[in-house]
Amino acid sequence: MNVRIVSAALIAALAACTPKTETDGAAAPAAPPAADIAAPAPDAGPAAPNTSGTLSTTPPADAVAPATASTAAATPAEITNGRGVYARTCAICHGATNQGTQIGGAITLKDTAAIADKVAKGGEKMLPMASMLSADDIDDVSKFVAAGLPQ
Repeated sequence: MNVRIVSAALIAALAACTPKTETDGAAAPAAPPAADIAAPAPDAGPAAPNTSGTLSTTPPADAVAPATASTAAATPAEITNGRGVYARTCAICHGATNQGTQIGGAITLKDTAAIADKVAKGGEKMLPMASMLSADDIDDVSKFVAAGLPQ
């Protein structure tokens, strides 16, 4: 096949997929305003260590639970919200059913306070979520995970 024909076909295909711009002399539209980026929560503290034992064992007895963690039984509304938060922010790394992926392992920890601490502060590979999630979302997703991801 002729290189010119292939080149012409490629250029035509690219031109068909490229949006046309208005050139009637009007000024180009202004760029959208920059999005506000949430500052990290001031009480987030340093990142928690991310070792093989942090997601599968209970925390040390001297571990301090963050203020967002609640050890009370989860309400149906908290489980529902926690399920949504998990689907949006956790499933990509830990799997839709917490089976683990190449990015993040399955979470076997069942202590709500320890889960909330890990979610809020992150770790070696896990990003801290305290600046991205509300305290209620962290609490709810922690209760959802501690309850075993109920459907």
